[in-house]
Amino acid sequence: MGRILLLSLLVVMALSGCKLHVIALQGGQVSVGGFNCLTQTSCVYNVDDTSFQRTFTASASPGYQFVKWHGGDDFLCANSTNPTCVIDTTPLAGLVPDAVFAILGDAYIMPIFSDRVPITDTIIVEGREWAQVDLFADVSWDSVDAVCPAANDGVCDGSLNAWNVTGWTWAHLEDVNRLFNVYISPVVLGPFSPDSHTEADSLWAPAFFAAGWRIFSGPSAGILQGWTRIQSDSSNGFLGYLDPGLDEDRVGTDRTFGKSGSSGNLGVWLYRDL
Repeated sequence: MGRILLLSLLVVMALSGCKLHVIALQGGQVSVGGFNCLTQTSCVYNVDDTSFQRTFTASASPGYQFVKWHGGDDFLCANSTNPTCVIDTTPLAGLVPDAVFAILGDAYIMPIFSDRVPITDTIIVEGREWAQVDLFADVSWDSVDAVCPAANDGVCDGSLNAWNVTGWTWAHLEDVNRLFNVYISPVVLGPFSPDSHTEADSLWAPAFFAAGWRIFSGPSAGILQGWTRIQSDSSNGFLGYLDPGLDEDRVGTDRTFGKSGSSGNLGVWLYRDL
């Protein structure tokens, strides 16, 4: 925190009072020393002299991120995006009588957390930014459809696995065929229908993963697969997948899975145009 900002906060505190209220909203907690002001609680510190020195740190809960400290009258570290808020009254010694703190009002610090974490773990392919498929493990087709309606061309508005997918598009199997074809030469998939391709010791499977795409870990380690927004019937949705094997590599969009089901080795294909 800059010196000028710190001094301005101290002046506010001197004019505001002898109690510091630490308010932890849903989405995280505030720690100071070995004590945690837990989520959805309020903690109060007495500030009745000029020897108060504390460092408060906002920590987001899983699925949330720290955005900033709340702004407004009587709020310290107002609008700062640094998760650490330092409150130090020692520079006021000799300038502000201790008695002032006993008669003035209160001061507050309150972190703001968001459950819409921006997606930064992406791969750029021919003018499109694709989210890593494994960010959305354990999400059912129906859950994706509620946020990125297939009936609305897969345009997303909301969160999946706490990731903010607003502005992203749930890929049609045509989009996934097109993506895979970038790495396969000559082009072999689709483009507009479910399709698959198998090749022994391919060059495209290593190239795909060399570009930064991740495979899932766990019981089906080595498989990359995710929902497309296309249904095979009322109960099942199509998957886009790349399955590198010991003897042959298989890629395609012709596998299906129950729309209400989910798996730790099954994600979602999402992209946005650059």
